[in-house]
Amino acid sequence: MMKAKRITAKEVKAWMDKREPVFFIDARHADAWAHSDVKLPGARHILPDNIEQHLAKLPHDRAIVAYCT
Repeated sequence: MMKAKRITAKEVKAWMDKREPVFFIDARHADAWAHSDVKLPGARHILPDNIEQHLAKLPHDRAIVAYCT
């Protein structure tokens, strides 16, 4: 089972600056995601209610960061 903890954007930026591998999940509601012109390149759009259906497809070799607005 995955353990979740809240992190800050500053922490994620520090990981990225160190070139640590990070996998991003955009967890915004489908309408918000579809109508947004701001999307993180490479992020997968997965709704929180559907995460269990995607567990086998998620990487196990890096931190996974889910975000929404």
